[in-house]
Amino acid sequence: MLGAGAAVALAFCVGASGNPAAAGGATTPPAEATAGVAFERQVRALGEKVPFAVAAADFNSDGRLDLFVTSAKCDCASFLPGLPGGQFPREEILHPGLVPRGAVVADLNGDANPDVAVGNAQSNDVAVFLGDGRGKFETRKFRAGFAPFDLAVADLDADGHLDIAVANESNPPAEVQPPGEVSVLYGDGRGNFAPAQSLQAGTFPADIEAGDLDGDGRVDLAVVNWFSRDVYLFFNRGGRRFSAPVAIAHGGAIAYAIAAADIDGDGDIDLLTGHVGGEVRIFANDSRGQFHLQGALRAEAGLRHVAVADMDRDGNLDIVTANSLAHTITVFRGLGSGKFAPPQSFSAGRTPRWVAIADLNGDELPDIAAANSTSGDLTLLYQVRRSSAGTGRPEGPSERGRTAAPPKR
Repeated sequence: MLGAGAAVALAFCVGASGNPAAAGGATTPPAEATAGVAFERQVRALGEKVPFAVAAADFNSDGRLDLFVTSAKCDCASFLPGLPGGQFPREEILHPGLVPRGAVVADLNGDANPDVAVGNAQSNDVAVFLGDGRGKFETRKFRAGFAPFDLAVADLDADGHLDIAVANESNPPAEVQPPGEVSVLYGDGRGNFAPAQSLQAGTFPADIEAGDLDGDGRVDLAVVNWFSRDVYLFFNRGGRRFSAPVAIAHGGAIAYAIAAADIDGDGDIDLLTGHVGGEVRIFANDSRGQFHLQGALRAEAGLRHVAVADMDRDGNLDIVTANSLAHTITVFRGLGSGKFAPPQSFSAGRTPRWVAIADLNGDELPDIAAANSTSGDLTLLYQVRRSSAGTGRPEGPSERGRTAAPPKR
């Protein structure tokens, strides 16, 4: 997440298929389009678990990134301490609550150590894992709404302490299609959170982002509702008050994912929605919180998660998607001004649901960790440096299940 809330969440991280589509309809320069990224692929099995979300941070202060993975089947989370070279052989089991889903990393108690907040869909609460900087956690739980799906972290009331906003998939099922809600839990800076305040969302919210959408200096919220096929915007009015929701009909298939970032480089936060048919829709911001559809990118089937980062370190933001039906990860390299190179897709495990982007092996290149629900494992894509002649060969759709041969370093 790259809005104001996402910057907090990522602060602890070190560091082709389909028809190409450039947002705004612009064509892609051939030389830039062929550069691409390349990865070496490894698999980290997780036994009988059903991974949902994965996050990366240095939880034990050894200078190497660790992984935190939620799993619904065992009602558990896996803490995987990192070893040199980005290996994660050891696993410690934690217990967030019933059916844990989304996870976000941030310093929730102000001790400069990364913590984790997890939404539990069946126990209807948020588990906060307060890290001690040595790889151990204290667990606290706070009531949310009905069926938390995902969450975002940001200082919503500008008091200097981080707060948690939770997208709850629905209210208690008194109707056939009950509206969902957003729970806002205001933090005291010591790892405690006040009773949740509720904002009514659309039908079945699936993902949430935080960022200053209208340029007034306050952090707003954007929620994608998969059943009502729209995005709700909640503009922060200060004093722990939000506007009534402003609905944006995204016009696409069911969307489970949303991301917020300055995609076109004009200084304001744009929105991206990820659709199960394999489409990423880009909504440009006019700097006042008004959004219009700028273009669409074609990934692959079953798109469930969207992340944004500068994968190739060229100063432009790139887009990464987890495609659960195609069993792939797709990367769109940003070319600046909202334009993108043709997509590259890389094989994952069965049913990837979530991606985390971070330098997992300490080589100063962003890597990708994908949580695969059906195969019960993590796909670890370690980025390799391409030579100036472009001899690095990324694993593509025709090579799924194989590991790309890296260029000589």
